[in-house]
Amino acid sequence: MDSQLTLADDSTLPDRYANTVLVFDQDSFLNATLRVRGGTMDVYAIRTERTGTRTELRMAGTEPGAEGALVVRIERNEILPDTIAFYDHPSVKISKWLKHRAFSVSTDSGPVRYVWKPLSRREIAITPSHR
Repeated sequence: MDSQLTLADDSTLPDRYANTVLVFDQDSFLNATLRVRGGTMDVYAIRTERTGTRTELRMAGTEPGAEGALVVRIERNEILPDTIAFYDHPSVKISKWLKHRAFSVSTDSGPVRYVWKPLSRREIAITPSHR
């Protein structure tokens, strides 16, 4: 057996090229608009307050300049731990969320649990959990 194949079980990961690529309109993770590569419609908007304490990722609004539904909010605190909150879930400490490598999203057909797995030092895959 090829030893490279035994280093990690990636059978649960999607084909690394079967993905959606989001393009940022500017070189910033704090304030940017995202589009699907090759598309012309905004999909998400990332906005950070001037103080840098709150960043929100929202779905793009249906009208130009309009805000859409909140997807995730990150709160950076000086004394208390930094927190992250998804859609309609309570805030949790970012350090706790990162340890679990999972999150849930409510959909019309019920909650969907996602897990993230490192593919390399620069890539992660986010896939639905089947448990």
